[in-house]
Amino acid sequence: MLARLLLFLVTTLCFPVVILYVCVKACYRPQYRERCYERMGIYPGRSVKPEGLWIHACSVGEVESVLPLIRSLQEQLDDHSLLVTTITPTGAARIKAEFGSSVQHAYLPLDSPLSVYAFLSRFKPKRAVIVEKEIWPVLFLACQHKKINLVLVNAMVSEHSFVRYCRWNCIFNPVFQAVSNVFAQSRKDASRFERLGVSSDHIHVAGNLKFQKQIPVDLQNQAKQLKQQLFGDRLIFIAGSTHDNEEALILQSLRQSILSFNDLVIILAPRHPQRCADITRVCQENGLSEVIRSSAQPMPCDQSVFILDTLGELFLFYAMADVAFVGGSLVDIGCHNLLEPAMLGVPVLFGPSIGNVENIAKDLVNQNAAIQIMDADQLNHELHRLLHDQRKRMELGNRAKEYVDSHHAASKKTVDTICSTLN
Repeated sequence: MLARLLLFLVTTLCFPVVILYVCVKACYRPQYRERCYERMGIYPGRSVKPEGLWIHACSVGEVESVLPLIRSLQEQLDDHSLLVTTITPTGAARIKAEFGSSVQHAYLPLDSPLSVYAFLSRFKPKRAVIVEKEIWPVLFLACQHKKINLVLVNAMVSEHSFVRYCRWNCIFNPVFQAVSNVFAQSRKDASRFERLGVSSDHIHVAGNLKFQKQIPVDLQNQAKQLKQQLFGDRLIFIAGSTHDNEEALILQSLRQSILSFNDLVIILAPRHPQRCADITRVCQENGLSEVIRSSAQPMPCDQSVFILDTLGELFLFYAMADVAFVGGSLVDIGCHNLLEPAMLGVPVLFGPSIGNVENIAKDLVNQNAAIQIMDADQLNHELHRLLHDQRKRMELGNRAKEYVDSHHAASKKTVDTICSTLN
């Protein structure tokens, strides 16, 4: 109880500082200005249906993982309101693109008693679903206080986070005890949740919901046509969901490959498209000219870099690639979704930082279905080897697709089980 009071006191005192941070961020990132008052727990003019179901998915990656669950819930809970919250505008855009007005969207408020209780009082959810690794101490304790059934789905705890939670056990133990059910990605994650305070009776090893992603029927045809339109018959290497400094490492290391393969196109797809200007500068520093997707300009045969600065097209561009690298893994982010290129049968490379996808990354490597590189120089070496060996590319891509397909049925069963639990 003392730890809870201390937590509430500290977060309340820090509330003005966090508001200042949100305002500064909105100044530098215009997309954060939209409905920024919601981050402080203010939701004016919103019509709500109380006693509904609330799902929180931080950003695009978490939204993608929970799309099959939302669709299933819409079919089964059509008489209930369905609220989805995100933190990032890109996550909000993905929800809008997929569901339009059939679900409510709001931004999750700051983790402070003032904003959290205002949010819960406004929307009055009966059940809450938190996706992947979003642990918000004040929010979780407030849900427990208001007797809101709190469920974690696609849940994981990285090694780094686990150590931090254990170090501050006096604060986080009550937080994890507020959780009603956990659907963990792996046995290791399940064990960590139990050690952190969740009752073992309420923990289920459910696998990763991202295996449930559906490939649109016409995706391959779209990709083939767009590739011909943009790049002709050139070889395609795509670096998806890259972060600051990662593009520089990639371009510096791939100079040899660019010289060796005159028909090679390097597609850089940043995790945050607003970084396009920074990537353009990196290209110029490396003596490379670039074409930007949103400019709608053709790709000249003497240029090698294409910047994908649009939202919602990464999966389409993965489908036209000969080799893919998944970002967030050459820098200390933890790697993003390895399954998207894998399920398309595209050979997958990724770096040493795999905290967000540790289980899948190790499975893919153990089954010779992907290649982990330790630095940018090795990336160049492996890419060079794969581009020279079409048979190796096909074998690697086929094994990656087989791995995803083998988990698809189990993931569908998990969605059904979660729906049953929520009902």
